[in-house]
Amino acid sequence: MPYVKQELRQRVDSTLDELVQRGLLHTNSQRERKGLANYLVTRLVLRLLKPNDGWNYASLADVDDTLDCANKEIYRRLIAPYEDEAIKKNGDLSEFGV
Repeated sequence: MPYVKQELRQRVDSTLDELVQRGLLHTNSQRERKGLANYLVTRLVLRLLKPNDGWNYASLADVDDTLDCANKEIYRRLIAPYEDEAIKKNGDLSEFGV
């Protein structure tokens, strides 16, 4: 996310790192980690984007857009390269015409 300034990243990262170091986000269960990630993302996005005068269509659309963009960034940076390697290893689908 190159558009987030370094000084803001450092402030946010230090708080997140502290939560992790204190073990507050630790669980060995994949299911619990997924639930915790969903909980944290949901609360954070809603708190950051909720307008002072309450929700309206535009502000709710901002929430959806924010989550969609985060999803696309994760897909583009992590999932797509993984999929590309799987295609090289196992072959592509003929339906893609490659």
